[in-house]
Amino acid sequence: MTQLSDLENDYLDRKSQLQASKQNEAKKREEIAELKERKDSIQLELSQLNGKLSRAQTNMAFGQLSTDGYITLKKSIADKQIESEAMDEVLKIQANALQQLIENSNALDREMNSSLKKAAGAVKQRAIAAIRDEVGQHIETLAYATVAHHFGRVPSNGPDATEQINAVYQIIAKELCDEAFSNDKEALRFLINPFIAKEKVAQMIEAVA
Repeated sequence: MTQLSDLENDYLDRKSQLQASKQNEAKKREEIAELKERKDSIQLELSQLNGKLSRAQTNMAFGQLSTDGYITLKKSIADKQIESEAMDEVLKIQANALQQLIENSNALDREMNSSLKKAAGAVKQRAIAAIRDEVGQHIETLAYATVAHHFGRVPSNGPDATEQINAVYQIIAKELCDEAFSNDKEALRFLINPFIAKEKVAQMIEAVA
């Protein structure tokens, strides 16, 4: 059974933290949406009460509104106004809280991506170890055959030697990748798009976890 490295477990921990932060973000957005609906309801009630107040003199003149009714109406308007102002303050506080959660998620996202990059190194080393243990002899054969097939002279100096060694590595890597991915250009897009590679590595880690 494959054991995850500390770096891979660190990535999984950070991803879990990010998911929790995103959930808190979503919950906070829902709370704000509910508060905005409540604020709209308060404003509607306040508008209706102010409408009654604008007709108070006429209604009192025709006996449709008593003194006690007028006092109650004024108190209701004052209470609703206080509630409306308090709701404005709460919405501002909640908006700031949401911004803090967003900033926290962004920081966790950066940490997770950095952690994934390190974890990819651990995945790479595990793959190299598996190749060495299972097909190391074939890799050795491939290296000898590559040099014998593609090169015909001994480099005359250090830079030429380095260039030839790098060329051998490139040939071997290309042929192995072509074989592994059936020379499928679409499948090989990860070679120029690290985000595809990181997503794939993340899937590999999570599959083992």
